[in-house]
Amino acid sequence: MKRHVRAFIYVAAVLGKESKVADALFKLAEVKEVHVIPGRHDIVAVVEVPRKLLEPDAQSIYWFIVERIKTIGDVTDTETLIPYFSANISCLTRIMGESACSGRILGSGRSEIIRVYSVEYPAFETCLFRFDIRA
Repeated sequence: MKRHVRAFIYVAAVLGKESKVADALFKLAEVKEVHVIPGRHDIVAVVEVPRKLLEPDAQSIYWFIVERIKTIGDVTDTETLIPYFSANISCLTRIMGESACSGRILGSGRSEIIRVYSVEYPAFETCLFRFDIRA
């Protein structure tokens, strides 16, 4: 079982205070990425909160927002997305190493990986992969 709950938190800030809020968010250990964006919300933060044994994932995220994000001055609103599963190539890098993700297939000088699809299943700590390869 994974040890963290990942969420994407949209944050609205007081006009002109977006950079200040983004800096404050980035100082939090649970915040892995901060992006200032245009639109209804000013910032999107990618967070990983420790998973608690007897607490639903949404509850873990809720307490993080209430105790850590809502206490940042100039935050006016939040909206949260908790993914059911995530698609990325990070687990491919963990399994096959950085050279597999750099575009070359291990053991071959002529073929290239042009696209990698990965789906993580958090409950099982496993990944499925599909490769598009150009010879």
